[in-house]
Amino acid sequence: MVIKSNTLEADDKKGRITFTGDVEAKRDDFTLYCHEMVIYYETSPGKKESEEPSTRIKEIVAKGHVKIIRTEGGIATGEQAVYYQADEKLVLTGKPIVKQKDNSVEGDRITLFLKEDRSVVESSSDTKVKAVIFSGQGVGKGP
Repeated sequence: MVIKSNTLEADDKKGRITFTGDVEAKRDDFTLYCHEMVIYYETSPGKKESEEPSTRIKEIVAKGHVKIIRTEGGIATGEQAVYYQADEKLVLTGKPIVKQKDNSVEGDRITLFLKEDRSVVESSSDTKVKAVIFSGQGVGKGP
């Protein structure tokens, strides 16, 4: 992942890197834009004395006008997105909407399972999930 921002703050004691201001994070399969991104990681010592410590990303939290554009098409927006590295799962909250061509879905929480090309849209008890589907177009593909 390549990340660009106005500022970067690394805190090894807390195991996090914070990017703020016009954040752009690119992967092969999507590009994410937001105001602030925090990467949480953990470092394990090398198994042998000669090995370097290894660093593993646990999760990435993006906040503030989050917009995700998939390379193969589709856009997801919301106020917050949490990416869980181990599960290749992305959870959008804060009025999340996923659009694919003219089709769209929205709810209180949208979970995108990136490896499985599958999504789950949930709503609270006082609102319902909303889907706009145009016939003749694929449905269900996440951004």
